[in-house]
Amino acid sequence: TVGECDDFGTVGYWVRQVREPVRFADAVERADAARIVEVGPDGSLTAGYDGIAMNPLRAGLSRAWVAGVDVDWAALFPGGRLTDAPTYPFEHRPFWPPAETVAGDLASVGLEAGGHPLLGAVVTLADDTAVVLTGRLSVAAHAWLGDHVIGGTVLVPATALLELAFHAGDAAGCGRVDELIVTTPLDLTATRIVQLVVGARDEHDRRTLTVYSRPDNSDEPWTEHAAGLLSAAPAAAPAAEDDEWPPAGAQPVELTGCYDDFAAHGFAYGPAFQGLRAVWHRDGDVYAEVELPEDVAADAGRFGLHPALLDAAVQAPATVPAGTGEPGRMPFSWSGVTLHAAGATSLRVHLTRHGDSAVTVTATDPDGAPVVTAESLALRELPAATAAADPVHTVGWVPVPANAGEGQTFVTAPGVELRSAVGAALARMQEHLA
Repeated sequence: TVGECDDFGTVGYWVRQVREPVRFADAVERADAARIVEVGPDGSLTAGYDGIAMNPLRAGLSRAWVAGVDVDWAALFPGGRLTDAPTYPFEHRPFWPPAETVAGDLASVGLEAGGHPLLGAVVTLADDTAVVLTGRLSVAAHAWLGDHVIGGTVLVPATALLELAFHAGDAAGCGRVDELIVTTPLDLTATRIVQLVVGARDEHDRRTLTVYSRPDNSDEPWTEHAAGLLSAAPAAAPAAEDDEWPPAGAQPVELTGCYDDFAAHGFAYGPAFQGLRAVWHRDGDVYAEVELPEDVAADAGRFGLHPALLDAAVQAPATVPAGTGEPGRMPFSWSGVTLHAAGATSLRVHLTRHGDSAVTVTATDPDGAPVVTAESLALRELPAATAAADPVHTVGWVPVPANAGEGQTFVTAPGVELRSAVGAALARMQEHLA
């Protein structure tokens, strides 16, 4: 090929080498049948030839081998060795950090940090008439909430509203939730802005609490989801229980398939809310052991009492044999609730029945130290039409008599009387669940 370059070594030759494409691979393909000899201190050109000429050959042999042709790889790759392919699938695992809402400089706008995973900010009004706590709830930011699906809709559990009430009480100097009534389920199909308003103290050193929400980036009216009372004097913590566990004579309950049964009644609990580990019953009382899944438990220290853990505790009555269980019931109102210890990841729970739809809740840690007590938890049935597929709540008009609430007193916990607003909320929720 050199002989064909009459001007080899001249200025014109080197100008062409710089300005025109070399097309070395094309030249090698045309000369592939010829003998190629490179004379020089090293094999800078024929080294590239080996790769150009051999790659199509190797690719063809590889395709033939995949098709079942026996190939002598040792002859093609002298000195090489065969290595078995992996026997397991290539499974991908994401390592992205979980999405978290990052608070800005709240102090620069006169706010305080919310101090809670579900709340972003808190402000105390100058005249001490209210404390307002705000947060932004979404399944994207709080994936575990997406495991609480009731009637086909992601709902914020009533235990989460109670957890927010605990935190609001701490911010307002109130250590006991005297009453909390769920007035409207909080649909988390889309991102919601939540707002808790704690009212001024009354003559009994109690403060009202109302929980509202509305869609994110919206001018829609606020929806009330819960209303209740907080008090400044929490009940004294009960002594640690050292009784036999489980109690003598308590009958174990088979839990295999219980979450499939729940789903059939409209309660499609995902992994975060499948915390039941053992259940027993005796003389109408229910005893249970509940535990947070490992990935959820890692975050339990940021909560007073993780809602998924307490929700698992109140699932227990629905597992006892027919005739004593309460399938298809959801928490409706709490009375006389005190949180004695924070950050629990597992509980021993004792639920004592009161009437047809209420229980007393006593929950301790595995060593018997008290964690949370509730004088009363009222449960309400999920409407039959909703249990299959429809959302728990729909838009509609409920007629209310002009004199509704007048002359009525709702006695909920010892020494606690709720009138007007909370009484009307109770009436609305009862109408809603009817």
